[in-house]
Amino acid sequence: MCRPIPVQRKGGRVPTGQPQAPPYAWNPYRSIHFVPASRPDWVGKADAAGADAIVIDLEDSVPPNQRAAARRQIKTMLSDGSALRADLWVRTLDVDNAEFEDDLAAVVHEGLTGVLLPKTESAAQVVAASSRLLHFESMRDLAPASTALIVSPESPAAIRDLGDILRADRRVVGVGFAGADGGDLCNALGISQSRDRREVLYLRSRVQFEAVLAGCRQIIESVWVDLNDPDGFAADCQLSRRMGYTGRGTIHPDQITAANAVYGPGPQQIADARALLTAYREAAAAGQGAVRHRGRMIDAAMAEGAERFLKQLGALDAGV
Repeated sequence: MCRPIPVQRKGGRVPTGQPQAPPYAWNPYRSIHFVPASRPDWVGKADAAGADAIVIDLEDSVPPNQRAAARRQIKTMLSDGSALRADLWVRTLDVDNAEFEDDLAAVVHEGLTGVLLPKTESAAQVVAASSRLLHFESMRDLAPASTALIVSPESPAAIRDLGDILRADRRVVGVGFAGADGGDLCNALGISQSRDRREVLYLRSRVQFEAVLAGCRQIIESVWVDLNDPDGFAADCQLSRRMGYTGRGTIHPDQITAANAVYGPGPQQIADARALLTAYREAAAAGQGAVRHRGRMIDAAMAEGAERFLKQLGALDAGV
């Protein structure tokens, strides 16, 4: 599992009577792999492939007539999850679906890290979901508000109101960009994507911007549906990472390795951050507010960013 680190959320409000959520703490996931709830045998394969998180999907990948049977398997899958390296999440149906309550009754058990909430349209839906989660946590003797939420805005209105949605409840630790070609968001906007996905550049930027403002730890890029184009997937991961996304939804084990390589900080990035921080601190000790380092002018803001990066990874040496 991802190594815990301190996290501070901003601006969240808690439904009346609900205990304040604990500070959810883990490194951002690099790969978030979706597995149909009807295929429990795929969970172990995703874990062996190195997925940081596995989302057991009760929504799009399970036919309606198989959902009841899939729910019955969830508890076993969560119990078996103690042997996994990855964190386990469940994507339920949306809050307004008549079967949402059935989903929560089936999935809120020990071993569940959180719920991925699809088709999140409003802050009120997040508050309602949090309230129902608290009910089932109480029934199962789980710590109050111990189940985290990642929201998925899938309509133009949800993108417009995303800031309010992300601040609606302290359970919300992340957002998934639902920008896959042919998905609900693109269909609602009449968007057909080219290979470089330039048509959704604004939407990707807007989601990342609102997530950073809200203090979200997990900013998850949409799945890449063309399994015959691994080069396109790798290039899109690189662009996504440069845009500030922290991880990627994956739908095939082969995508997990590529996502982990792109979104995870490598040894060189860590070494560069340490060198920058050392150079700035030496300059500051000599009374300089900025210094040239490897051909670039660095200042306090860059040093603070490097220090924050290293702290998040637990890679800040005492002597740096």
